[in-house]
Amino acid sequence: MDGQSDTKQPTSGEHSLWYPEALDRIGMLALLIDRKKWYAAILECLVHSSLRLSELRKALPNTSKKMLIESLRSLEAEGLVTRTDLSGKMRHVRYELVNNSVAEISMALALVRRIRQFKMGRSR
Repeated sequence: MDGQSDTKQPTSGEHSLWYPEALDRIGMLALLIDRKKWYAAILECLVHSSLRLSELRKALPNTSKKMLIESLRSLEAEGLVTRTDLSGKMRHVRYELVNNSVAEISMALALVRRIRQFKMGRSR
């Protein structure tokens, strides 16, 4: 052995999400998302496109405006969501996932769904 890690490094045609460091990030992201009630639902909406607050409220009718805003601010502070103010004469703010994070967040959301299924099965 030459003292170097025997972890396979990605080649030009392989995707970097399949390597230990990325899997660690996805696992930690899944735990963060699972910890808060509305994070998964909000991120599921934003995986598909950027949305205005009113569009998110329509997509998530069981959450209050206050809770939605608090969750969006927290997701922004966590570095998962960006808020873009496009206001002119009328207030216009859009929320979207941070650039290049859609694949990781999608994988983390799939893991969160599995975690929640496991929790439901154990609570019976």
